[in-house]
Amino acid sequence: WLRDLCHLGLGLRGDHESMEGMRQVLRSRGEAPVSRAFAGLALVQLGDPKGMAEVEKAVADLEETDIAGSILIGLGASKNAAHLPLLMEAAQRRGGSAVRLRRVRADALAALGKLGDPSSVAYLGGLLDDREKVIARSAALALAVLRESGRASRRHRECN
Repeated sequence: WLRDLCHLGLGLRGDHESMEGMRQVLRSRGEAPVSRAFAGLALVQLGDPKGMAEVEKAVADLEETDIAGSILIGLGASKNAAHLPLLMEAAQRRGGSAVRLRRVRADALAALGKLGDPSSVAYLGGLLDDREKVIARSAALALAVLRESGRASRRHRECN
């Protein structure tokens, strides 16, 4: 756990010298999933193109839904609109194991809510009647988070 927390801390600090080690951990199937997820979250924080290429591969891997989901949530929590296309791609994904696909799509929808980008509202609203109930619920929760973040932003502007 200490190494995992160090990866995350180094990512938050913007330590690009540690990036190659983080990329290796994320790629290594011999590493514990939690270690790989923390390395992926650190790479998201660094935002380097090589690191983000590894992040994109991890998010696309339906064999590792825990890792993909953790990273998707981290992308949303970053509040960086540059991650919107990757989150939308994951949310719209089709094909693969139905159980694993639902899991990754639901995590991507939650991440869209966390991201707070209003351009995703129409897409999320269209999923409220999805035949997959977990997708419909995830879309509803994402919309609720978006609504609350919009209210918080308005209150913040009003106070300043």
